[in-house]
Amino acid sequence: MNCSSIRVALVYFFIFVGLLLSAGSLYATENTFKISASVVAIDNTAPTAPTGLVATPTSSSQISLVWNTSTDNIAVVGYRIYREGIFIATSSTPAFTDIGLFASTLYSYQVDAFDAQLNFSSLSATSSATTLPVPTPDTHSPRSRSFDQASTLATQVKVFTEKQSAVIAWNTQDFARANVYWGQSNDFELGTISGVIFQKDHVVKIENLIPDTQYFYRIELESNNGQVNIYEGNFVTNKDEVAAPVQSSLLKAVASKDSIVLTWNKVTDEAQQVRIVRSDKFFPIDPYDGKVVYQGVRDNEFADNAVEEGKVYYYALFVVDANESYSAPSIAKASIGKDQKPVFSDTTYSGSYEALLKDITIADFDFMQKGMKLSFSAGGLNLFAQTATEIQIDGPKIP
Repeated sequence: MNCSSIRVALVYFFIFVGLLLSAGSLYATENTFKISASVVAIDNTAPTAPTGLVATPTSSSQISLVWNTSTDNIAVVGYRIYREGIFIATSSTPAFTDIGLFASTLYSYQVDAFDAQLNFSSLSATSSATTLPVPTPDTHSPRSRSFDQASTLATQVKVFTEKQSAVIAWNTQDFARANVYWGQSNDFELGTISGVIFQKDHVVKIENLIPDTQYFYRIELESNNGQVNIYEGNFVTNKDEVAAPVQSSLLKAVASKDSIVLTWNKVTDEAQQVRIVRSDKFFPIDPYDGKVVYQGVRDNEFADNAVEEGKVYYYALFVVDANESYSAPSIAKASIGKDQKPVFSDTTYSGSYEALLKDITIADFDFMQKGMKLSFSAGGLNLFAQTATEIQIDGPKIP
């Protein structure tokens, strides 16, 4: 156990409390409360390196990876995956599927393991695999031109493009499975995605594309009785220089009796929308970093009713344009508590500051380390040594 780390953690805490008491507009009826906290020793032990990595091609654009579980003195929390020596993803389980690859291409992979203290193991041995060749569309078979089967025709086909990817969505009247081919010509030479499930609502995502480039695609739809219909189309990926929208909405969060009311400046551009993301652990840093509680264009107020008393909720508002580009976030937080009162009164408090903090306990404070909120247990609160600690308290909790 590191004594200097204990002192640092306590200094951080009492500096915060001192600032709180010197604000000049807080008041309560008692000046003491108990603190139960402990500091855990540093974990410097890295997990063992993953073994038994096997790469297996599953299509012309996908390779599946599996490996043996690593061990750690406490616990392994995840793995990092590398393709050609470059980090591409993390996984919480000893398996991963790499998608959006080029057909008939050799790829090499390695993985390593890490624990909660971000101790990383050495890299695994390398495993390589070659993606499958693109299947040749069967244009000569009689069943490949059964256009009279209207129930398996692709309808409501929509393509949503980004700079390096595209999502194709369509519907069929009856259940069908699909093979999707794509390329920069009508030969559809770059890849394929083979469907195995018969369904009516179809969505595929094509990745690793080049910005501002035209692509051609072909959808082969097969019904459960073997009839096949074909749909072909093309799209152009977004330009690389598309600028993200400017953050113009100031988000505010105000707790009411049983909900948190969010307000913001209404966007003026009709091509832009507002997306609000919520987390109960930290402020979301991107549009996918939490639960989407609102997305729209015409409103400037939303009541979040799916909240619990005493829990802090962190919100981030993003402005999104027609190119699916997102602005920087505007953030706010709030919580529902009993008998909420404002942190700052309208008049300056002129009495003694000795009568403070009657009902506040250690559990009312939020302790943040490494961007995550720590949880209290029966034994108190465990803080990691030699780690910067942020301590917060919500205004409504102050009497």
